[in-house]
Amino acid sequence: MDKFAINMREEEKQEFLFLFFPFMYGIYPYTFATDKQKEAMRKANIPFKKTTIYDIAYKEILKLLD
Repeated sequence: MDKFAINMREEEKQEFLFLFFPFMYGIYPYTFATDKQKEAMRKANIPFKKTTIYDIAYKEILKLLD
């Protein structure tokens, strides 16, 4: 992201990633992470952001319709 989206703010980059990957791999794992997944994210220094299926789908639909 840093290499190809140099004009994006950090918040915009995070939003893009949180919207893109759930649709790439499925929404469910992003809304119901297991303890093992949360621990792996912690060890990889990836912040866990609790969200809902509605929130992810709503934001992606708005972006797609924009």
